[in-house]
Amino acid sequence: MATTTKQVKHKGGRRTGGVKALPFFNGQKGCWYYTQNLRGTRKAIRLVDQHGNPITDPNNRTAADTAHRRLLDHIASLPVVEPGAPTVRDFAIEFLQTCEKENRKPTYEIRKKMLFDLCEGFTLADLDKIKKAGGKVPAKIAGRRIHSGLGSKPAALLTIEDVENWLDAHANWGQSSRRQAIESCHRMFNWQVKRPRNVRQITFNPLKGLKKPTAVKRVTGITDEQFDAMLAEAQSSTLTAEFAVALQVLFKLGLRPSEFAKMTAAHVREIQDKKGIPRLLITYEPHESKNHKLRQIAVNESVEHLFRAALQKHKTGYLFRGHRGKPYVPASMKRTFARIRERVNAAGKLQVPSGTSPYSLRHAYAHRRIAAGVTCEILCQLLGNSRDVCWGTYSQHYAKFTGVPDVGFLSF
Repeated sequence: MATTTKQVKHKGGRRTGGVKALPFFNGQKGCWYYTQNLRGTRKAIRLVDQHGNPITDPNNRTAADTAHRRLLDHIASLPVVEPGAPTVRDFAIEFLQTCEKENRKPTYEIRKKMLFDLCEGFTLADLDKIKKAGGKVPAKIAGRRIHSGLGSKPAALLTIEDVENWLDAHANWGQSSRRQAIESCHRMFNWQVKRPRNVRQITFNPLKGLKKPTAVKRVTGITDEQFDAMLAEAQSSTLTAEFAVALQVLFKLGLRPSEFAKMTAAHVREIQDKKGIPRLLITYEPHESKNHKLRQIAVNESVEHLFRAALQKHKTGYLFRGHRGKPYVPASMKRTFARIRERVNAAGKLQVPSGTSPYSLRHAYAHRRIAAGVTCEILCQLLGNSRDVCWGTYSQHYAKFTGVPDVGFLSF
């Protein structure tokens, strides 16, 4: 008697048992996946398009198959990592050594904070405590660990998904912090890729395609009335009377808070204008300016007496200082500004927006120049910005005014 084999028709959906599983749609998560088999361990991998976006259309199998093939090709192209291959921690330490020598201190501190967090899962403050404890992690600090850390992972095998999981572990990070974190990772790998061939340890950036969030533009200015209220409040207290000078200089000259804080008597010199009247000119050399170009700022007549008084008082060292005689730093200026703003708002006569800071005085200066008819080219010179940065920041304010002339004016 002949035997027959019952044919079982595959009903679709997920296929199991094969080494090369086909893509499947996960209805619960709403996107396509495929199962990766690695050393007997199966893991569901989400499929994304060429822009890094998940494929969410359940009927678009063609896109899922294309993404599947692209991912398999990428996995096949990954280098075979041998024992002793450089880790993410090795790359971070080496990159930060160069960064400390070549970058400004604030930039270095940001890179250090982000990359040590990526590698160890602790904040810098906790890492210092662990170091003092001889490398042992106290129980109190262990409970504060943010994530397991990626420092021991081979650098060539770090994936975008790894970094995204790291970012998601920091629920309190905003758009700016996430941007700094992603940029620090990209800088580290791109620096390694561009090194001379004899010392280069990797030939590609494994995070290529990981995009940074759009930068948040700091364009909040303050009105003349708000500035007058802030100035009056600062002058009313002996603790903030010196800071009233900083408010006036920033508001009238459009300086960056960092430029004001680092200014010395050597930066200011006396010149004569076209009428032969002595005036003051601030000069920052290319290596001192943000865009690495010569930056010159004419001192407005309304604050010239403040400069001359400071030059008499501090002939060497920093020109402007706080009430205790210590130099300003942008962070402390921001805190003092916030305290004065809170006192003004508590008085109830008018409200200064909570998002304002010393940098808002620079924006207010730019807004006044635009309203006066200064072109973008002249505004770039006044602010020490490139045209792209200047136009990208203030283009919406130019739209409010018509008939902008072809020439601008300086302070003298």
